[in-house]
Amino acid sequence: MQSICVAYEGMEKFFPKEKLVMSGNPIRSAVSQPATPEMKAEAMTYYGLSPEKKHIFVVGGSLGSGTLNNAMKHWIQDGCPDGEGVEIIWQCGKYYKKGVDAFMAGHPDVKGITAYDFIARMDLAYAAADVVISRSGASTVSELCAMGKATVFVPSPNVAEDHQTHNAMALVRKEAALLVKDSDAVDELMTTAIGLVNSPERRRKMEGNIQKLALRNAAQVICDEIYQLV
Repeated sequence: MQSICVAYEGMEKFFPKEKLVMSGNPIRSAVSQPATPEMKAEAMTYYGLSPEKKHIFVVGGSLGSGTLNNAMKHWIQDGCPDGEGVEIIWQCGKYYKKGVDAFMAGHPDVKGITAYDFIARMDLAYAAADVVISRSGASTVSELCAMGKATVFVPSPNVAEDHQTHNAMALVRKEAALLVKDSDAVDELMTTAIGLVNSPERRRKMEGNIQKLALRNAAQVICDEIYQLV
């Protein structure tokens, strides 16, 4: 092995330092730049949101996340504390959708929260969001850096060598994201996210810091490295 392309600093803990190439992760072009005002306006229309309100996007990966869903349910059962003026896009996952729909049917007075089994237009969901709640897989982290999103990460504990925590901490150490442990999420996640969405100065600082970590030409860097080797 002559080169190892990585997306984060500190990888010399796991690989030979002299072989590391800081490339980033290849990401979709649709999520490679911060949203324009026109894109955000399109997102408001697409998801039926109010431009006057703040928005949180909860995404647990393509299959959803039981932890994130339980955190949402706990917050709703508590009466959505401090959530006035906040709308939420909730990607709960196909496996969980039936249960989430039944839960929401039992809380008919709750407004401004829409649950989806799957989000096809991730670009517009990111564009709409003032704060994103997410797992911290490598590709997702790279997309959030490129889009410049203030994010609360909940690393999955069910991955090899706890790599999602390492991914998230690379940003947390640079004040570019927040982290809530999976074991603490039900009690702490929504309080943390609502506090962030209602703190515009802190959000702006995090947005600036996370954009500094974006590596938008990863595919080209990796291809160039391959050509050099062959």
